[in-house]
Amino acid sequence: MYESSTDDASFEKGRRFWSRISEYMTEKRNVFPMFRENFYNHDDNRRRTEELSREWKSDGFGILNFTGADGDSSDKLFIMTAALYYLMREAKAVICANGNSYQEPLQLMNAEYMWNLHNSAFYNVENKPENYRSFVELYHGYRSTEIRPEGIYGKGGFLDAACIKLYGERAGAKMADVYRLHGKNYETAIPTACNVEIYTQHNKSNFQMRWDNQLAKQEIADTTERFDQSHAVTESAYKIVASIISNKEYTADTESDLKWFRDSLDMGTHLTEYLARYMHFFHRVDDLFDDGKTPAEDLEKELGRLSNEVEEYRSHLDGLNIKPFDLLGGAMVWRDHMMDFLLYNIGLMISSIQTNKRIPDNRRELVKAGGW
Repeated sequence: MYESSTDDASFEKGRRFWSRISEYMTEKRNVFPMFRENFYNHDDNRRRTEELSREWKSDGFGILNFTGADGDSSDKLFIMTAALYYLMREAKAVICANGNSYQEPLQLMNAEYMWNLHNSAFYNVENKPENYRSFVELYHGYRSTEIRPEGIYGKGGFLDAACIKLYGERAGAKMADVYRLHGKNYETAIPTACNVEIYTQHNKSNFQMRWDNQLAKQEIADTTERFDQSHAVTESAYKIVASIISNKEYTADTESDLKWFRDSLDMGTHLTEYLARYMHFFHRVDDLFDDGKTPAEDLEKELGRLSNEVEEYRSHLDGLNIKPFDLLGGAMVWRDHMMDFLLYNIGLMISSIQTNKRIPDNRRELVKAGGW
């Protein structure tokens, strides 16, 4: 049962089914069937976890929350959707599907509001929504980070307190600024190559900004702006963390974590810069083909210089010889993949210029989408 896609009739059917399951379960103690996030019915506005609990016969049920910053719907470094967990108060177990190693303040945010549904010392939702439409409006404002209450984001608020607890008095205030940073459209800093915020999430088989995908003009403009803004925010975050390291404002307990964060943001700064420059070329070359003009030889040379820079940085990353203990790559997943993506697509663009074909012939086969 999904919050947005499950209509009221389907939810009621599922509720009755699972109520019967809870009644006939052989083992009722300490067994908690898990459901995805559930808020309000769409039409009659009944609160769904209250409805689920109405005829429940076993010890209880749990809720698995994919509410953003989860590697699926977004990769924000910090969000405050946990302040809305009061809505699921009948659940006996709650799992937050976010809070990775770059999101430690978010881990504390989740803990704060699972312990204090209504009485946080920092911020409590006033005028709590009582219907689906107004709740979802607030929920998406928290998830996008466009809504930023002072009690969470302001000076002396939750972020400051959390970061001082995590990183110490000297580094804490600066680290809180890293989590406050945002771009024009609330872009966030990028510490990983596999990242929803730059359209490179794990479930994308073929990225939208590949050269042999003829994007609409507005899509090109929007994608270029996303990369420009992501680069600016990531570079700012890198400079903050780098200053903590250079000024030795870390503690013995936080030194390795902060140095890894710095190095990850350094990678993100390079990657977003290359993606932004690539998209600016994408825009220029695409416009020339639309206008029926032959791209100048100088443009080919500029693309060649970008390709050389990416290749040099790829060699730099290889030379670091860092091996993740996660067999799937962990925080380092897709670093080389993204360098390969850039080099291949820059090469395609150069081929288009050389052959005067918008879609060149020498293309790889597209990756076939896989399931879970």
